[in-house]
Amino acid sequence: MPAGKEKSRSLRRKKIITPGTRLATRYTRRPSKRSRCRVCGNVLNASKTLTRKRSNSLSRTERRPERPYGGAVCGVCLRVGITKAIRTSSVKEEI
Repeated sequence: MPAGKEKSRSLRRKKIITPGTRLATRYTRRPSKRSRCRVCGNVLNASKTLTRKRSNSLSRTERRPERPYGGAVCGVCLRVGITKAIRTSSVKEEI
């Protein structure tokens, strides 16, 4: 009978064979889902899918790209947003 903490479906179950040729179940945390762009909803390619424990051991630049809105907005949407902001600000300056 599994322990109470192991009954949760948030843990991934993996069948392993021990050195004594006994079938055992190993419970591990599931990796996080792929992060998505907040504008278009597409998957961000630069971010990794790791468990919380492993992602916290990485450096900040390994977790997300080193650019404005890195890890939240994809490069295409960022480029479009910056060009929109520049165009609207240049129109206001001319008036």
